[in-house]
Amino acid sequence: MTPRLDASLTLYRPGAYAVQRLAGTTSTTVAGHRALKAEHHQGFGPWLRTLAWEYAPNAWAVLDSSADRADLPTMGQLEATAAALTGAAARPATVPFRLSYVPAGYDVFAVGDHMTGSLDAVGGPSATEYSGLIFARSGLPQTGLLGPYDNMMWGAFQIMISANTADSPGTPGCDSGLCTRLAEGGKVTVEVASDAGSLSKAETMKVLNGISLTDVNDTKTWVDVRTALTR
Repeated sequence: MTPRLDASLTLYRPGAYAVQRLAGTTSTTVAGHRALKAEHHQGFGPWLRTLAWEYAPNAWAVLDSSADRADLPTMGQLEATAAALTGAAARPATVPFRLSYVPAGYDVFAVGDHMTGSLDAVGGPSATEYSGLIFARSGLPQTGLLGPYDNMMWGAFQIMISANTADSPGTPGCDSGLCTRLAEGGKVTVEVASDAGSLSKAETMKVLNGISLTDVNDTKTWVDVRTALTR
């Protein structure tokens, strides 16, 4: 069987990561920065490893891995990977549309650039996915975190902009919390999906019809997500 490995890198804002809650840790350093590492394995369960390092005062970056083999990766490999990472200048998250309606009580939770907004998509960008946003209910805690939030927690909804292809054709209409329309002469699929029907059909359609596309193929026309949303 092919060995299974899931790994992720999360960069936390200052004060967001609750490093004091990380259990079973050993002190180390990453490129001269204070760091903590932890390993867990029980019975036939996966090998879990966490490496957290303070890339700036009270701001932590975290590598998490889960594998069905003890050496995939080793903690030494995680430390070498972390030491090889370098920072880059911050840039705005952009989307290929403007949105004229956001239901009250919702905030942007995740933004996908050439991928959906889901954390499941971090394996790599897609040629047929242009953009995706997840909106979650307002008021989620921004401190005391030990990991990212679940991709689609209860009450969330998602916007997905993708190419309308023969392999993945879009069908206009609404079905089971998913509402779809076609744009750009049928070349682009615009979808709004709500978790467990948290939005009514009428409200889902109001979000869908409030999406005005820029040029999905020209990122220079894409809009800073902070100004793309109007209420």
